[in-house]
Amino acid sequence: MASRTSAGRVQDEAVCPICLEYLTEPVTLDCGHNFCLACITKHSETCTEGDYDPLCCPSCRAQIRRQNFQLNWQLANRVEQVKHLHVEAEREQKVNLCARHKEELKLFCEDDREAICVICRESKEHRAHTVVPIEDSAQEDKEDTSILSRRVEVKLQHQVKISPELSESLNTYNQSDALMETQRKFKGTEKGS
Repeated sequence: MASRTSAGRVQDEAVCPICLEYLTEPVTLDCGHNFCLACITKHSETCTEGDYDPLCCPSCRAQIRRQNFQLNWQLANRVEQVKHLHVEAEREQKVNLCARHKEELKLFCEDDREAICVICRESKEHRAHTVVPIEDSAQEDKEDTSILSRRVEVKLQHQVKISPELSESLNTYNQSDALMETQRKFKGTEKGS
C-alpha cells in the first residue's frame, strides 16, 4: 500500500496544476512549483493583460518574477519516466482480469471457449466443463493453427490451373463415365427380369 501511495505522489508531481496533464516542457518557479511552459506563459500573459501586479504562482500565490521561464530538463526526463511507468502499470492491470471477479484469467473453459478465473471455475456455470490452464489452451490453439496452415499450404501446392478446354474434356469424360455406369446398371436389371 505504501508503494502505491508513493507512486501516486510521484505521478502527481509530474502533473501540471493548471492543465492537469503530464508536464510538457516543465519550468520551475522561484517558489518551487512546476508548470508546463505553455501554461505558465499563458498565465503570465493573462496577469499582464488584466494588469494584476505582481505576478503570482497559480499554486501558492507567492510573488514570482516576470522572466523568460527556463526549462527544467531533469524534471522533463522524470516526467517521461513516470509516463512510461504509468503506461506499463495500466497494461499490467488490464491484462487478463475477469470482468466479473477482477481476478486473473488463468484458466480456459473448452466448452464455452473462453478464458475464466479460478472463482468462475467453481461456479455452477463452469463446474462440469472441461477447463485447462490458459497456457495449455494457447499452445493447443497455436498447434491447431499451425496444422491448419500446413494443410492449406499443401492443398494450394497441389492445385493446378486447368485450361478451359481440359476442364471441358474432363467434364465430358466424367459425364460419359457416369452414362456408361448407368447403362451397366440398366443392363444388369434387364438380365434379372
